[in-house]
Amino acid sequence: MGSAKLAVDSMLLEMKFSVIVPTWNAEKTIETCLDSIYGQSSVPDEVIVIDGGSTDATLSIVEKYLRPQDSVFSEPDESPYDAMNKGVAKAQGEIVAILNADDYWMLGTCESVRKAFAKCSQKTGIVHGDLRYMREDGTSHIIKPVPGVLNYFCLGMPTVHPATFINKKVYDDIGQYDYESYPMCADRDFAYRALARGYRFDHIEQVLSCMCAGGVSARTPYYEEIELIMRRLPQPRKFFAKTLRWFLGYNEKYYHGYKNSWPKEIAIAIITMRGMPKKVLASITMRLAIRTRFRSAVGVIASKFK
Repeated sequence: MGSAKLAVDSMLLEMKFSVIVPTWNAEKTIETCLDSIYGQSSVPDEVIVIDGGSTDATLSIVEKYLRPQDSVFSEPDESPYDAMNKGVAKAQGEIVAILNADDYWMLGTCESVRKAFAKCSQKTGIVHGDLRYMREDGTSHIIKPVPGVLNYFCLGMPTVHPATFINKKVYDDIGQYDYESYPMCADRDFAYRALARGYRFDHIEQVLSCMCAGGVSARTPYYEEIELIMRRLPQPRKFFAKTLRWFLGYNEKYYHGYKNSWPKEIAIAIITMRGMPKKVLASITMRLAIRTRFRSAVGVIASKFK
């Protein structure tokens, strides 16, 4: 046991950890964000702040935190994903995280992620966890990514971006975020591309990040982007995905609407199970979902001929 622990600890030290922080006029939230990074029990090896040309006190606040190995770059960018791409290109670590200026990490997040990467298989490209979504009234709820059985049908979020940590080799292999095609869903497109390339996603049953309500993703519809993702799927996956989404009546438009959709409830039920019970539950829920929609469709058709 002692030698195994030493081996894991050694791997933790060897894996360099980079975090990218996109900012723009974030003087109200950037301190909380940076406090959560530098307050980790295992602080990232480098922090890269990509600023979009802030005109408030953001940059002066950032300068107070930066260590010699950290950096800040300030220039206009085309979108948040453009800023992320700039940061990814500069990152030197094997583990790359992106934390928006209005989000923050939970205590112990970096240590949990380092341990997960140290123990994961060679095929693992992404380690991810759960997210606490903070509403403006002070209440919150937990958002979990959907399991693989639903990723195949493009239902729900394969990863929750602020709680997602990516091996740099994945970026080198499949490219960065396609923000021109997906202004809102480039992270989701990236996850699907990584899955299609055969990378494994390891989920940590832990809340790793907090995301505050009010961002652009909560008020901007992205239905057309999901449709584009669907059109680019290979067959027969495209057929099955579009058919199942039609049966489920699954028409996601906003990020916050995801918490109210019942496919998410199915996903959570599946996530909480392990082994054979998980497989059985996945099979039952999928069959019931399809059967319910099928009966409804048959009923509608039959009523037209009465």
